[in-house]
Amino acid sequence: ALELYQSLELMRYGSSGYQLTPKGWKLVDQLWTLAIADALQVDQYSDDSSIAEAVGLTDGQPELDELHRHVDAMKSNGLVNSSRTSSGVSASLTQKGATYRKHRPINI
Repeated sequence: ALELYQSLELMRYGSSGYQLTPKGWKLVDQLWTLAIADALQVDQYSDDSSIAEAVGLTDGQPELDELHRHVDAMKSNGLVNSSRTSSGVSASLTQKGATYRKHRPINI
């Protein structure tokens, strides 16, 4: 698998082992967007902890910061409705987000 990832320029091997390339990080962001869209397909979430649990985040604040970055990007693309609350972020999938989730576009 690592050879395939390298041939697709998603990873490279360096002095500190395998690392994602910018193209690899772009793919990771797209996969997180789909994971968040999948989690939001059923319900509206009203706080960070419920979104984090639905998406499967486990590493505390660093991942919550990433979650906020992804939700903000998804909001700017019209995929979610979201707002900041005292307990973090409230978010729900828009119709455009539901279509995106259904078609699952990935561009590498």
